[in-house]
Amino acid sequence: MRHKTFSCACALACVSLWAGAVAASCAASSGGGTASVELRRARVASFADSRDALTAAGQDDKKDKEKGKDKDKDKNKSEGAGKNKGQAGGSVSADEAKALKKIQDAKDAAAKLQAAGEYAKKFPKSIKRAEVANYLAGQIHGTQDAAQRITLGESFLTVFNAPTEADIINPILIGAYVEAKRFDDAFRVGAAYLEKNPNQVEVLTRLALNGSNEASRNNLKFVPQSQQFGAKAIELIEADKKPEDMDAAAWQEYKTRWLPELYRDTGLLALHANNAAEAKLRLEKAVALKSADPFVYAVLGNIAEDEYTALAKQYQSTHSAATLTLATTQMDKVIELYARAVGLTGDKPEFLQLREQIKPGLESYYKYRHNGSMTGLPELIAKYKPAAQ
Repeated sequence: MRHKTFSCACALACVSLWAGAVAASCAASSGGGTASVELRRARVASFADSRDALTAAGQDDKKDKEKGKDKDKDKNKSEGAGKNKGQAGGSVSADEAKALKKIQDAKDAAAKLQAAGEYAKKFPKSIKRAEVANYLAGQIHGTQDAAQRITLGESFLTVFNAPTEADIINPILIGAYVEAKRFDDAFRVGAAYLEKNPNQVEVLTRLALNGSNEASRNNLKFVPQSQQFGAKAIELIEADKKPEDMDAAAWQEYKTRWLPELYRDTGLLALHANNAAEAKLRLEKAVALKSADPFVYAVLGNIAEDEYTALAKQYQSTHSAATLTLATTQMDKVIELYARAVGLTGDKPEFLQLREQIKPGLESYYKYRHNGSMTGLPELIAKYKPAAQ
């Protein structure tokens, strides 16, 4: 029986599911080393934008929930500041109570920060300084515009310049830098912050996921840091190290949502670091955690396809029946993974690009394994479609 699919040209045609891969020569794709790495990166990068859009939407949902909680916290802090102003004869002097009231009554975060600067100069050693710093940080965090949050956050550091006070605002600044796509600043401040606060799982997670997103756009500058941050976040979650300021229900929700995504993105980071073996292990861990992310299966299918291509080339040179069996079994894995990826996209328009990238190769492999017939493929895909909600 002749296995035309195992030719190098046909293997490359199937590999070229991802944009840009079609232009690669057969020799380049089979040469290994840098050419193979760059081809793999091109495939992953081609669906980065749609994956990032979905990740961003998820982060926006999370951010909205956090802001709702922050409003409650800010209200409590405001009430605390209000109580201080009525305690002039107790913990603070009348002059200090007046300065605190000025901060409280200022119309917006910028005005409050200006008033706080005046307060800090006049009462640098006040027992209320920490309360004021936390109150201002909450006001800055509630500012919608990322650029304005950055300006306010950086100004905060000039007013509240003690090392412990920097730790109050830096997580907010890191988030604002990420939103403004100032990743050099985000990772610079993040690395310094995490050196002193190594168990801040939310900062670790945010930087790891955004470092992965940047790598998918061929910006590999943050890959080593992102791998380190992602691995640490996974370690903390698996050890059930709940942050002190997070309740049990929120922590459970956090673990359930972000652990599979951390395994996904550390897998992608490993792929960009040319460590396909680690990438495969981490992505398979995401699968074990019941990830319903079609990109996980698409990339695993990509890795499986690379393994199949290597076996195909080995068969071409040896014509070994054992190698042919291994290659055929590997092709079936590719079919299964791509079918699952397509199925998980459902009919959602945001996954249209991914479906269009995967389906031609999936259909080509399936037809080869079923004597040119597509019978059964729609049912295989349908098996993995999400349940209607």
